[in-house]
Amino acid sequence: MQKYKYTTIILEKRLARWMNGCGLIVAPIGLIVIGFAEPQAFFVAGICLAIPYLLLLGKHFSDRSDKGNIVITPTAIHLGKDRSITQRYPDDESNESMGRGHGLWGKGHGAEGQEGRVLDGLTTINWNELGEIRSTTHTSRIQSSSGGDIDVETDVLHLIKKGKDGTEKHYGMDFSQWGGRFVKGHVGFYTAQRAIELIKNLLEAASEEERVEIIKNSKGVPTLEHKRRMRMVPFGNRKVLLCEVCTISSVYDDRIPEDERECPSCGSRPI
Repeated sequence: MQKYKYTTIILEKRLARWMNGCGLIVAPIGLIVIGFAEPQAFFVAGICLAIPYLLLLGKHFSDRSDKGNIVITPTAIHLGKDRSITQRYPDDESNESMGRGHGLWGKGHGAEGQEGRVLDGLTTINWNELGEIRSTTHTSRIQSSSGGDIDVETDVLHLIKKGKDGTEKHYGMDFSQWGGRFVKGHVGFYTAQRAIELIKNLLEAASEEERVEIIKNSKGVPTLEHKRRMRMVPFGNRKVLLCEVCTISSVYDDRIPEDERECPSCGSRPI
């Protein structure tokens, strides 16, 4: 991994951090407003918000950690936390069924004969070990701070690691609850489906050198470079447009002809 230190794609939960951060700011403001409007309800509202706020705070710091990143290099895919594993043996005739939430497999034998379980630490899958890859959307129900339950959809990546002895390890990795992940240090945005397409392209590449070129061309514009470009565009000429390929909205200079506009995330044109 050190050999390709600067030729990697690191998919991070930047959007989740933003959304959690907004929640951490809005909640205290709402509590203050309640205190001014209904002083008698302030204490009750504070108790009701305390536990969800602490959970959100923990989730925010968890998403800020690099441990949950997906690191793609010319030699392998490295999976962080938020993943589970089951293992199938060559003579195993059982059918897997998907569990709800957290990307857990419902059936199958674990590495120690257990059912699907969450792992700690880093998992590496070399390109010659990677089998099937796909995605699913899991719906889990969580309790709302305002009362009642709400459904939360999580995109999950499923990868199969082929063993030399004929075994298969199935990894389920929570990808995002907010539509996708950003490339660390760049504005590139990946939905689960777009990430699968990238991984398949890398899997089919004929050499490490070809994978290096694919990775270099798949990061999007560096974040600092994109900000520098936008600072040169007058506010009156800034236009927010949606890219239909990577499904992310970005700011464009409307002085540039439509057929020359290029998505800073995926390079698609026209926008």
